[in-house]
Amino acid sequence: MTIVYQNGIGDTLGSVLSTCRPLYSTGNVWYVNSNGGVDAASPAGQNREKPLATLVQAVTNATDFDIIDLMPGHAETLAAQLTISKVLTIVGGGRSGGLPTVKIGLAPEAGTAIAVDTSFVELINVWMLANPGVNTNPRIDVGAEGFNMADCYVECGPNDHASAVRFSAGSDSSRIANTTFISTATSVAAQPTSAVEIAATLTRLTLDGLVLSAGTAGFSNYRAFDGAGFSIAAIRGLSVSLLLGADMKLHPDTTGYVNVQTCTGGSRLDW
Repeated sequence: MTIVYQNGIGDTLGSVLSTCRPLYSTGNVWYVNSNGGVDAASPAGQNREKPLATLVQAVTNATDFDIIDLMPGHAETLAAQLTISKVLTIVGGGRSGGLPTVKIGLAPEAGTAIAVDTSFVELINVWMLANPGVNTNPRIDVGAEGFNMADCYVECGPNDHASAVRFSAGSDSSRIANTTFISTATSVAAQPTSAVEIAATLTRLTLDGLVLSAGTAGFSNYRAFDGAGFSIAAIRGLSVSLLLGADMKLHPDTTGYVNVQTCTGGSRLDW
């Protein structure tokens, strides 16, 4: 069955998915807005005028190949790890000053924010906030193939003692596109560990418009992109930017190509 959304998802700013019209989908769209939304069991949340309050509830209500629309200005602090075990597209609505207006954070010392254990999950146009308390877990832990992260903005703060995104075993054929990772630390004595970590041997990884910025304080392991420990059989990197001394390290057995379009400060690509 195909559902036709004549007005699309209904956002006026954001990714193409949020603003295109009409939208043809085999799944439902679930709406989430922390400002006035109310959590309830399915089918609650399928009406833009009556959204849910949390992403957590939307993931519970949704089924495979559904879309979750985090409406412009939505803000949510995850109290515990959110595990995505369904084939979902999570998209934030709205852009302001070139940045997403949807912000997702994590309660202090709550562990991993989002764990992806199902193939072909998408996270689009979302601002991921730095951890408010010391955390030794990755913010997003990808453990399934085909993960797509696009148009996001990711803060890496002084309490982030692990990578912002970790590609674990099984996360082959993933993609990061038009997404910025930035160190928001203000002191070299309190740096985040890294932005992106390759934690298992991968067959494919695509980078398209990835921006890594060391900010004013940098990263504690000196690698914004840490691919030193495991090889990637086919990496394809276009329009990568290494800013303000952000380094990128790849395993010597990794094969493919990387185009560093912009490089500032003492940034290095070590391969």
